[in-house]
Amino acid sequence: MPAPTISADQAYELIRSSEARLIAVDGLPCSGKSTLVAGLGIECMPMDDFFLPPSEWPSGIVPAFPFPFYRYQTFLSAVEKLAVSGSCEYLPFEWERMEVSQRARRVDLAAGPVVVEGTSSLHPRITPLYDCRFFVESHEATVLQAVLERDGDYFENEWRTLWLPSTAIYMETNPGSRADFLIAGRGMFHE
Repeated sequence: MPAPTISADQAYELIRSSEARLIAVDGLPCSGKSTLVAGLGIECMPMDDFFLPPSEWPSGIVPAFPFPFYRYQTFLSAVEKLAVSGSCEYLPFEWERMEVSQRARRVDLAAGPVVVEGTSSLHPRITPLYDCRFFVESHEATVLQAVLERDGDYFENEWRTLWLPSTAIYMETNPGSRADFLIAGRGMFHE
């Protein structure tokens, strides 16, 4: 049976009234994941913290999943450690400097709920670790247009040739089927 579709307001209320400590928010790029998370007002561990500097990308990089342009095993290990021990530390990516920080970030469930946000936060290996799982639905055919409207031509080539094709490979794993709730995101309408 497919997960029920709820509104962002319903998601906020559900999280406020639940005992969920570790929450996943997955979906396509520009679907509305970050907007949803901002409205929650709780600690966030974004997938983008695990970006791999382009200078360290594998030679001959091609679209793939797990994403070869992220420190993907580090991401999975951080989520696992957070779920099992209640805290984790990792070196976040600094987008302004386009490099991995030398200063560790600590995330601790004792301080309150934590949301893991990003495309592939519902990777099959870590899906069972979450207390609550959301997938933000949006139209796949309009992602590139939405990204270009948001970012301009910054990384346009990477979006076209690497990131979106890699996302398509991940979407073949049907992450929405691993969610507890679907949320109507960009371009979708909730009845």
